[in-house]
Amino acid sequence: MTKMTNPDHLASPAAADPDAHASERASNNAAVNRCIRAWNRAHHIELAKSKDRRNADAQALQAYCRAMPPLAGVENIRDFIACVAYASLTGLIMHSTAEHHFQAAKIALGAVRHQPKSHDPASLAGTPKRLGRPPKEENK
Repeated sequence: MTKMTNPDHLASPAAADPDAHASERASNNAAVNRCIRAWNRAHHIELAKSKDRRNADAQALQAYCRAMPPLAGVENIRDFIACVAYASLTGLIMHSTAEHHFQAAKIALGAVRHQPKSHDPASLAGTPKRLGRPPKEENK
């Protein structure tokens, strides 16, 4: 069950002037703003269709979660955590659900930290490539 502090809409940059300063937005985080816009869009569409606020809240929460960044890469994980924190603090999701999301982010962050260094040719551009077998060391 979803719980809303403001059932009509979340504060979003879309509701404000498009040229509004970042400090006037619901969040300075672009991922959180994307999730808020997804929530608002789905909520308004569902309310227009069914007039059932509970169903609109549920559909909007699904849209919010789908808009969250994937748990791949440090920046996405940070944005994911910001989206979950915002949803938890505004009452979109229950604390226990937020804890599950935070645990998933913690595991993903641990996996990213333990990934081997990239073998991307661009990152190895300054390193000369050795061909063939390494030279034999002479026994002295």
